Parts: sequence; C-alpha cells; structure tokens
Amino acid sequence: MSGLALIITFIAKFEEGGFLVFIAIPLMIKICYTIRNHYQRIEKQLAVTPHSKKQDGQPHFSESTSRTVVVPVSFLHRGTYKALSFAREISKNVVVLIVDINPQTVENTCKQLEELSWGLKVVILPSPYRSILQPIIEYVHYLDRLQDQLVTIILPELVPAKWWQHFLHNRTADAITRVLSWSEHIPNQARIIINVPFHVKN
Repeated sequence: MSGLALIITFIAKFEEGGFLVFIAIPLMIKICYTIRNHYQRIEKQLAVTPHSKKQDGQPHFSESTSRTVVVPVSFLHRGTYKALSFAREISKNVVVLIVDINPQTVENTCKQLEELSWGLKVVILPSPYRSILQPIIEYVHYLDRLQDQLVTIILPELVPAKWWQHFLHNRTADAITRVLSWSEHIPNQARIIINVPFHVKN
C-alpha cells in the first residue's frame, strides 16, 4: 500500500515536486538501515564474555564506605562493566540503579550483576510512564538528603568511532550530568560526576 501510494503521488504530482519522494524515501530508508547496523555492531562489541573480562583486567576493590557511589545502568555490557569496576575501586558502597522499562531485561541484568559477586547494591526503580531520567533524579536526591551529602555518580560513556554516531549515544548520561551537577537540597556543593569512557569501533 505504501509503494502504491508512492507511485500515485509520483505520477500525479510529478511536476509539483512529486519526484522528490523517490529521492527522499530511499535516503530515509538508507539512514534507518545504517543506524540499525551501527547498533548491531555496537551490541556485539559490548557483549560481556569470559574473554572480554580477561581483556578488561581484574579490578582492585576498595574497602572504603565513606562515600556512596551511584551507577545508573540499562543492562550489563562492557561499558557498564568497566564503570562498575571503577566505582568499586573508589568505594565499597556502590548502588546500581536500574530503571524498570523492560522486566525481562531487568531480571537478566540483576542476575548478571549477582554473578559478578562484587557486593553491589542493586536498586530497581519503577517507571510507570517509561521515563528513564526522572526516577534516577528522584532517587539520587533521596540519597543526598539521607546522607546529607551529594553522592558521587559514575556514568558509563560510549565513545563512538565517527562523529555522527555521537548523536546516537549518551543522551541520558548527558541529561543526568546537566540536571544533577548541583542539588537544591544541599547548596554550596558541587557533585562529583565521573564519565568512564569505553571506545567502540566502526
């Protein structure tokens, strides 16, 4: 039906610019396929495997509990694995935040985190309206008030190989940095937010 509508528009409106749809539609399809292929390549590179764990090295964990470190994750991949490892090197008190958008993904991620045996505290944040940012902001502010100091945030950051790929990643991390750099609950303090980069290819 879409193809038929495209042909009719092309014939009926050719002199009024109908020919442009034959340029625009294939171009849009090409862009969509390019983005999909990019995400598929990134997913393969980010997969956590025994080989990738050996390649990323064994972390040296801290026993200090003086500071709470929060790490928001969507699922466990090599980027979040590296960020969690860095968080544990800073503090023993690491809180992993998972926003419950997909129950199956949440269940799998919790199982993978438990298998790490790193002593991580996993907090699942409900999100009835499928918002990712708001539940994280509210929980971080809750921890700020609870501890009377700004908690430290560790953000996994994917570093793409090409400039245009930056528009496809790290949007939530950028928003978290903008919103949570300061807190009205504890004024005159700047929050420590650390981005842990993971470079991907292609």
